[in-house]
Amino acid sequence: MKRIKTLFGIQGLSYLIIASLLTLFGFQKPEIVDDFNIYWIMTASAFVLGAMLLISKKGEHIAVSLSRIVVGGIFIVSGLIKANDTIGFAFKLEEYFRPESLGSGWSVFEPYSLSLSILISGAEVLLGLAILVGAWTRLTTTLILIMTVFFAWLTNFTADCVSNRDDYVSVNRKLSEGDRAFISGDLETGKIKYERAFYKLNRMKSPFMDTIALAVNARKSINQENPDSLEIVAAKNIEVPSFYWECVEDCGCFGDALKGSVGRSLTPRESFYKDLFLVFFVFVLFLKQKRIRLNEFKEDLLLFFGSLLLIALFGGGLFGWWFPLIFTFCAMLIYLILKKITKTGFRQVFIIAMAMATLSYGFSLYTYAFLPIKDYRPYKIGDSIQENMKSAEERNQILPADEQLQEMKYYTNWLWRNKVSGNDTVVVDTSYMANRLWEDAAFKATYMAVDYDGDKHVLQTGYQRKINDFQLLQDYSNLNDSKKQDSVIREQIEMDYDPGYGEVYYLMHNTVENRSELVLRTDFKDSLYPMTDSTWIYVQDSTVMLTPPNNPKIDVTHFMLNKERLLLIVCYDLSKANVDGLIAMKDVMSEAQNNGVEIAFVSSANAEEVSSLADEIGFYFPYYICDLTELKIVIRSNPGMVYLEKGRVKGKWDYNRIPKYLELK
Repeated sequence: MKRIKTLFGIQGLSYLIIASLLTLFGFQKPEIVDDFNIYWIMTASAFVLGAMLLISKKGEHIAVSLSRIVVGGIFIVSGLIKANDTIGFAFKLEEYFRPESLGSGWSVFEPYSLSLSILISGAEVLLGLAILVGAWTRLTTTLILIMTVFFAWLTNFTADCVSNRDDYVSVNRKLSEGDRAFISGDLETGKIKYERAFYKLNRMKSPFMDTIALAVNARKSINQENPDSLEIVAAKNIEVPSFYWECVEDCGCFGDALKGSVGRSLTPRESFYKDLFLVFFVFVLFLKQKRIRLNEFKEDLLLFFGSLLLIALFGGGLFGWWFPLIFTFCAMLIYLILKKITKTGFRQVFIIAMAMATLSYGFSLYTYAFLPIKDYRPYKIGDSIQENMKSAEERNQILPADEQLQEMKYYTNWLWRNKVSGNDTVVVDTSYMANRLWEDAAFKATYMAVDYDGDKHVLQTGYQRKINDFQLLQDYSNLNDSKKQDSVIREQIEMDYDPGYGEVYYLMHNTVENRSELVLRTDFKDSLYPMTDSTWIYVQDSTVMLTPPNNPKIDVTHFMLNKERLLLIVCYDLSKANVDGLIAMKDVMSEAQNNGVEIAFVSSANAEEVSSLADEIGFYFPYYICDLTELKIVIRSNPGMVYLEKGRVKGKWDYNRIPKYLELK
């Protein structure tokens, strides 16, 4: 009883209550549990910490040491992953600072994205080291708490954005479906559609719901038992704009590192759970800050061994990157040496802090000046771009039976209503298809469809196409004879440009929802319109003929990737490119070209801008257009060089480390 009355006893009891509630919510609403089970890890951490804090004074000390290891280790790994790719993290910050992402007030920070990237990544590493050694604890724990709480708010906001965007689209669809049903006299369907629209609006949050609330409220005033068609038409005429917000789909917490290890990054909701997990440990440190001082020798041994073990599991085991372990070991070694040779006091702590700051920010500045030392992207040295552009199905066609790749599969929860009891039942779409329930007379007599816009979950983890948007386009007027004679390019020209450019659509019919949809041929995917289970039926082609462009852009991607030797000069943003770097590349470009290496200047800029640049640097080269975002993924340097042999990446260089021609061999 006495223990409960102490500050840490109260904190421990609070953690146990929170953990109990999280457990209850997790079982009552399984849809809130993420696919990585971070939710349950967060819940378990609250239970463990709560029990430690509540049981005894010794448990309190263990909780503090455990919190220092967990927070310190995660901050170091997370910070080093960001510092490894400061330019990539800056791109992510630019996404957040768009007016449509967080609001117009945040756009003031967009010009400073790169500076903030270096500042934040270095600060994470420095704070992680500081909490492990016990330096400047009040400042350290306060900054860690501020950062963790801020990122928890940020990830929760973006998670709400994603869920509200889906609800926004669904509400708009349900309103339209309800309008049509009421006008046609189908009152039962109209009521259900309106009911779902009202339900989903009620769970939406401001500011995401603001632009659609007026249209929903207009439907609420309609008498559903005796609907007035004029009222419905008036409600339909209320303009519902497209969803304003541009949601950040992944938080960038571990960037491409997680994609490279498990196939995808954390969703905003998973990132929010991860931040809550950290908050539990951070609050222990914040409340205990007065008792944490520069480590004694025994504390050094315990905390360093524990943190190195965690970093080995987290950095090496999960991300396949052992540099965080080496970095931390070296930092701890420097700390121990400085601690040994300096006198105890403020000066000692200051010297140690400066040394740790030099290490942390030195690494950030190094990767900014050059390239990431660990490349997780699908254009890293050794990777085949052609292979990474293939889906699991395409790769399985050439792989032996014992090496076949699993495809990523998902399931969606559909909502059906019992016509007799009125109770709603969740039916998984895969089960509906597998059991051919649309042919089941008993099922059709008992249930009616309520909502197909349910939550989507991973049914089977598997291989996903790593590259989706890499495409090299060249103006028709710039094609040489060998390209024009290539069978694939020739077929493309003959089909699309010689007789006229035709946009071909497929008319598809959904047998489940009894609706039709026009799908652009180039956008058609079997996974989105499955015909094997009769969900979708192909009806016919529909072609719209357009006037062919005078100088169309031709896709020459596969032609170029099949070159024996290809040197890409990548300049994703011409307006911000380092022109001196391009000029410095002239010699190796010229020598490579003279020795039979194909040169390709790739940018997102238009031909006039590239021509102006060529005049400025005095070197002319074949020019290709590629998507800006994709080029940022190819190489972070602007400009940068990528050397390929038969589409396989053999070397990458930034403009600060331009290779000699012999290095291309």
